Amino acid sequence: MSEFWDFYATRGPIDEVLAAARRKRLRAVVAAASEVGGREPSWVYVYAEGKQVARLGELVLYFFDHKGAAWSFELWRSGESIGQGTFGENPETGAEDEGFEGDLEATAAALGVPVEKLEKTFASPDSSKFLRLLGLSLPPFGISELLRDAPKGVSRLSDTGDD
Repeated sequence: MSEFWDFYATRGPIDEVLAAARRKRLRAVVAAASEVGGREPSWVYVYAEGKQVARLGELVLYFFDHKGAAWSFELWRSGESIGQGTFGENPETGAEDEGFEGDLEATAAALGVPVEKLEKTFASPDSSKFLRLLGLSLPPFGISELLRDAPKGVSRLSDTGDD
């Protein structure tokens, strides 16, 4: 199990996400939520490096767990950042509790969750409430760990032998 967990997630049919990643010429591994422990089937996990992933779909979430001591996220809608935050502190990763920045109402609406519930998740350096609210989970690997042995181009996790 990795000490750091990070991933991108977007919504939509996995075949459309795979096609979009190929059009953008990403080096990426794409996984249905069910392949990595997520409960919300509309989420598709995307393991890729680089900010160009933010334009992969209408809604793209980046999530990073700092060894359980802190967590951060950024949410893009149509390629524009609408909300981000870091909660908790971890000197090893440089995480400092900066709270939420952006449009809280737009972020909650885009994620399909009540503002009050989203805001409550920000009170803890533990990311589990945030992930549970969205129907996501920490996969057993992070981006760099998974991409290290992934084939070039775009592949589906179930085709890589890592599931």
